[in-house]
Amino acid sequence: MEIEKFGEFLIRTTNGKVTGQHIINALMKQKKFSDGYKKLGEILVEDKIISNIELTKYLLDFDRYKNEMLESHNK
Repeated sequence: MEIEKFGEFLIRTTNGKVTGQHIINALMKQKKFSDGYKKLGEILVEDKIISNIELTKYLLDFDRYKNEMLESHNK
């Protein structure tokens, strides 16, 4: 069983709001900030791809998705 990463989850579940290119750009910025590490979601909010409220919703949805995947794997 493989649980997708948060960026993959965003691409799949945001109906085109977050694209693969958005994720690549955010990951490149994340790499530049290696000393002052920023999370993917923080960068997407800073870049105005998603709002803070949307980030919170997507994080909750992602957490729910991970829990469902783990539960189904443990059955």
